[in-house]
Amino acid sequence: MTNEDISRKKAPKRDVVEIVKSGQWGKVEYRHRLSCGHVEVRKRVAPAPQMACTWCVVAAEKDSDLRRLTAPQPTRQVLVDVADIIDEMTTDLAGEEDASSIQAGLAASLKVPMDAIDVVLEDEDGELKLAYAVVFLTAADARRLGRPPHAESMITLDDE
Repeated sequence: MTNEDISRKKAPKRDVVEIVKSGQWGKVEYRHRLSCGHVEVRKRVAPAPQMACTWCVVAAEKDSDLRRLTAPQPTRQVLVDVADIIDEMTTDLAGEEDASSIQAGLAASLKVPMDAIDVVLEDEDGELKLAYAVVFLTAADARRLGRPPHAESMITLDDE
């Protein structure tokens, strides 16, 4: 049901708070803001200080429809043993701690930032295990790590 279907005689009277003219020439509408907060749109300005609010009727009907709806009844659920969840979380955390220490060790050994190393874990029989690690090197780090230790004094690079 829309507000056009409602009889204005049955709608409650509300005070007109503000009238705003909108639209272009030939298609002008007057928006009457009422004391209830609703807006009634008319082709002419209402001469009376009060007017019928059809939106209040729509709101009351929708409110009664919502009140008639019933909440779904709770279903019985099987509870999971909390100890199982804690054990799973502990093994996951142990795997992640191991991955973090490997990431930190690689970063320290290669003298690169930790965010340049990506450690990937895989689930093997419910346990997180290290699958592989990827190291992203900047050009400067690649040159530094790619040089033999004795060649540092012999090679000079233009961009260093």
